[in-house]
Amino acid sequence: MQPSHSASSLLGSNRNYRNLFIAHTLSVLGDWFNQFSLLAIVYLKTGSSAYVGLTLVSSALPALLLGPFIGALVDRSDCRRVMIISDIARVVLAATFILTVDWMWSIYPLLALMSLFETAFSTARNAIMPSVVEKPQLPIANVLMNVARGMMASVGAALGPIITGFIGQNGAFWLNSASFALSALLISRIVLNAPAQAHSRRWSRADLLAGYKYVLSNPIVLGVFITGVAWSLLGGAYYVLLTVYGAGVLKGGSSGIGVMYGAQGFGSVVGGLLVLRFLVHDEVRAIRLFSWGKIAQVVVFFGFLFAGELWTGAALILLMRTIGGLLTPYDTTLIQAYTPHELLGKVFAARSTFVEFATQLCTFIFGVWLSFYNEPRITGAVFGMGSLVLAVTGYVILNSRASRNMAAQRLEPG
Repeated sequence: MQPSHSASSLLGSNRNYRNLFIAHTLSVLGDWFNQFSLLAIVYLKTGSSAYVGLTLVSSALPALLLGPFIGALVDRSDCRRVMIISDIARVVLAATFILTVDWMWSIYPLLALMSLFETAFSTARNAIMPSVVEKPQLPIANVLMNVARGMMASVGAALGPIITGFIGQNGAFWLNSASFALSALLISRIVLNAPAQAHSRRWSRADLLAGYKYVLSNPIVLGVFITGVAWSLLGGAYYVLLTVYGAGVLKGGSSGIGVMYGAQGFGSVVGGLLVLRFLVHDEVRAIRLFSWGKIAQVVVFFGFLFAGELWTGAALILLMRTIGGLLTPYDTTLIQAYTPHELLGKVFAARSTFVEFATQLCTFIFGVWLSFYNEPRITGAVFGMGSLVLAVTGYVILNSRASRNMAAQRLEPG
């Protein structure tokens, strides 16, 4: 991670990155309006944390099953084409919610398809990034993407109840659909000079599993994955508790859900802005910061579990997500830095499908467990302890001699 140009310089001088950045920002904002509307509908109609968990986990299973194919497809295809097709598909799917949202069970297959195309889009976006920006600019490019995600999450959560109340649920779904249409238009304007790579049309089992094999062979990438699974276990409680605490435990109703999601989005923005100001360029120090930060997130989560007031809980969520905002760019940049270009799609697909599925599966398990054993603080503490064990394991791997040697070899000249 060498010193990079400023954020304003990158956005101002690199048209391809600017188009990718704006497309990402628009689609994330639309997604948050969509997610707020769906979670509020499900929870307020059913009053069940299990249904909230099912809503979240239903979006992950197809991506897990098809993730290896998505990664292989991205590595064999024009990433721009993959992103455009994914956006067009989501234009149609987002609009379809308008016709089916009153039928509760129709939500789940639509979410599954939305997630499948989101996995394809995000995998292609991460894989194309080293071709869009120069290597020294990768950290700042990833920081800006993360800041945009956090800012749009904050805006979407804060304005979600207001806009949904003003234009209705259907209006929120139309906004989401329109955001994907604009994203596709912007992606179509990205022009790259690199020639397309030629690939054999035959896919083998080894090709589909290449991403997972590479993860197991590289201690730095493996450590990043394990810390991701640590977040999955923590997130299993976190994503359900944002809704359950905001609306129920801390007695905030639907506005309380908005406060919680707003705090998490604002925290991601603050963390991203701090990274812009204090970006760590030394890779060894960055790895150490990343691994310690994951442990710190778990500690703050335990504080959130025992919050007694809505604003105390929101403040701890803000702190937790600020730490996450500081760490997320390093997660993506470390994978981009230590993965060969021809495997980027497979490795990012592996991370997206495995880590995201683990998150949603833990979310579903937590929601079901909570519906039978209605003690969110105790149940959350159990998940938090499991996350702490995995975070410490990731720390040990990332700071092992093998990881330090790999980082030192990459920094050697020539």
